[in-house]
Amino acid sequence: MAANTIALEGSMPVVRNKTGTGTIYPGMLLELTAAAATIGVHTNAGDVMGVIVALEDSLQGEDVDHAYTTGEYIRYGHFKSGDVLQMRLANGETATLHCYLESNGDGYLRVRDADPSAGTIDPGSIKLMALEAVDMSGSTGEDPADWIQVLVL
Repeated sequence: MAANTIALEGSMPVVRNKTGTGTIYPGMLLELTAAAATIGVHTNAGDVMGVIVALEDSLQGEDVDHAYTTGEYIRYGHFKSGDVLQMRLANGETATLHCYLESNGDGYLRVRDADPSAGTIDPGSIKLMALEAVDMSGSTGEDPADWIQVLVL
């Protein structure tokens, strides 16, 4: 069962609020829009990313299962190396202990499918490592078991 918080261990993240676009769940990877006026899910699978993650809106009494919708203020954090988070793994993925994770292009994470030392992957996209094994290979649609604990590298 998922913990009722996104930030599990580490230093206090820089927490901000910004108007969101689309449906955003706590634990999703985020990016600022081009004009930085709004925030939405990270849309470029496997691309360079900062570790900007939607947080639960505990100030409003919400937990990690509450979905933010377009126009709502999204509470999010900027995380750094050594922080441990609870994030969302994409349907169809199978993460093993200590595998690298990257953006799936929809706010969820996927397992990195190539060796960054081969020169085909931008090392800037390697930001997260799985701290547990999670099998979502048989999952379709929204799954309550999509949580995975990750270490920010």
